Amino acid sequence: MIPIRGALMVGKRRTLNVVLFFVLFFHASVFLTVFRVFISPFFNSIQTSKPTKVMLVSGISVHLFRAAANTPMLVVS
Repeated sequence: MIPIRGALMVGKRRTLNVVLFFVLFFHASVFLTVFRVFISPFFNSIQTSKPTKVMLVSGISVHLFRAAANTPMLVVS
């Protein structure tokens, strides 16, 4: 009986991880949309080359998605 209960707890924890991941993924995508609409004009006004801007924006987005992927594991465990 105990292993079944343990398996159910693991299943619930995994489901919670998936739900939290999608919630945080949604928040990250909303933030990226806001970032693209409001902060991109600021980046366009900076006098730098286009590859530098692309690297900066992609670095910020990768950081956000990595944070969204790691946060549920920290919240649950």
